[in-house]
Amino acid sequence: MTIRRIEDYSHIFENETIAKLLMLCMINPTYGKVQNIAQSVYAKNQGRFYVCEKDNEIIGIAGGSQINNDQFILRHMAVSPEQKRTGIGKKLLSALIADGHYDSVALECDYKSVKFFKNFGFKCVSDIDPILEMKRYNCLLDVKKWRASNQ
Repeated sequence: MTIRRIEDYSHIFENETIAKLLMLCMINPTYGKVQNIAQSVYAKNQGRFYVCEKDNEIIGIAGGSQINNDQFILRHMAVSPEQKRTGIGKKLLSALIADGHYDSVALECDYKSVKFFKNFGFKCVSDIDPILEMKRYNCLLDVKKWRASNQ
């Protein structure tokens, strides 16, 4: 299994497997939205996008933006349904953290994934999204503390 960073944002929407995994992270997904996200988030210098491959097949993705050189905002993360609960998500997050020089990682998630992020070490607080009118979780990981407890 290998994790690598995608440098050319066009691979995100040109690769059907990557696009489908990214769609798992979206509300009302379309290929047009995938292309828009790739161009608006991952074409910029602060955008980072990773894929996890096993036997030459992409089985997971993770991506986001570095803010002010000290925080990373995780915007998208998905693992193929057949590979869930196999450690892929943890490996993706660990690689993302190892590749950057930030103090914290922040994200917003729903009830389906909050347990995963809490188990990873994130501190999560629930809130009601006024637009979606549903419970969401704002999560924050102190990278220094996480590194100290995982060495």
